[in-house]
Amino acid sequence: MASAQNQPKQYGGGYVQGAVYGYNMWDELIPIDWAEITASNDIYTFRYSSYADGSYGFYLPTGTFNLTVDEPGFVAQSRTIAVSDGSATTGFNFFLQRSNVPIPEFPTQFFAVLMIIAIAGALIAKRTIKRRNR
Repeated sequence: MASAQNQPKQYGGGYVQGAVYGYNMWDELIPIDWAEITASNDIYTFRYSSYADGSYGFYLPTGTFNLTVDEPGFVAQSRTIAVSDGSATTGFNFFLQRSNVPIPEFPTQFFAVLMIIAIAGALIAKRTIKRRNR
């Protein structure tokens, strides 16, 4: 994030608006919510997130910025935008391709431990039922 104490005072700027879309595993184009959008140049770095419908909108100071969209499971994408005083840039959309890299939601050992617990539970339940029927 840009620190107001370390940066020169700059007034003006413009509004940047667009949407982030991505292709799911069925190659359907869907809006991507909570995608991280970073706008940076030599002086500032700003971070934003897309909304539930994939849209985003924010104000930037005047200058040239590199916009980067990053979302786990997709290939990051960057574009350059020039922001002038009082400008409104709309329709600045991103279309992300799948990275085909699995998202590590759980450690791989988690499934092995879960299977061992399930098998042990089934064996204990079977033994308990067998003892009750004697």
